[in-house]
Amino acid sequence: MSGDSAASQRPRVGQVLDALDELAPFRLAEEWDNVGLLVGDPAALVTGILVALDVTPSVLVEAKRQGCNLIVAHHPLLFHPLAQIRADDPTAALVMQAIVADVAVIACHTNLDKVDAGVNGALASALGLQRWDTLERTADGGEGFGLIGDLAAPVEGAAFIRRIGQALGCRVVRVAGPVPEQVARVAACGGSGSSLARLAQERGADIYCCGEVKHDVGRWAETVGFCIVDAGHWATEQVVVRPLAARLEQRLAARGLAVEVAVSDVLADAFVVMETPGQEGVPFVK
Repeated sequence: MSGDSAASQRPRVGQVLDALDELAPFRLAEEWDNVGLLVGDPAALVTGILVALDVTPSVLVEAKRQGCNLIVAHHPLLFHPLAQIRADDPTAALVMQAIVADVAVIACHTNLDKVDAGVNGALASALGLQRWDTLERTADGGEGFGLIGDLAAPVEGAAFIRRIGQALGCRVVRVAGPVPEQVARVAACGGSGSSLARLAQERGADIYCCGEVKHDVGRWAETVGFCIVDAGHWATEQVVVRPLAARLEQRLAARGLAVEVAVSDVLADAFVVMETPGQEGVPFVK
């Protein structure tokens, strides 16, 4: 992506922060969350922006290689205060690497979860929903967590689960509860979504897609006959990265600011799928 024009000027880190605040207001973040500018100088000129789901050593290397001195990530680099900044602590070491590399880091986490044009909108688009609404509205002025909406036409249940895998880039998904014959109404939540499963059923969803489904929630789904698809934390959130990059570049351009906004291509799910043949009794459906 590129937004250079003769009349445009490069933004400062603080101006990118302001643009992100317009897209996903930081005040909407949960109290336990840590969002905004986590590393760097708000007055520094931005040479390039790299958008990624996580900040890792490989993402830092990628940022430097692409000439980006600002990373915009969904997950915060720092969740908890650091009592010491030591190279033998993985999180502190990553902060040190960012500072030494002169790379600023901004996090847009639960604030991006709560706006329609954030994780919710990206998931709705990926799953092919025509009309959708927020699943759980919050009282802080944000739209809320999760989504529920309708397909243009009903789809056979197993076929829709395959669609989830294809749309989110999953080699496998975990399914709890019976697969419905037809799927017309879909609920979904990016990342950890166990807490919204019951609400999804109450609001009439035929199927609920999220990540990190807890064991007891899976048993509940099995008992009440409700289908939950666990596509993983990574897969249900990585769909927001590219749309966020595009919207950020557009918002900066509207302010007369131009800078390259790139999308990280070095990250993958932290978990890999490893088949263990010969495990009789373990359900596996192809």
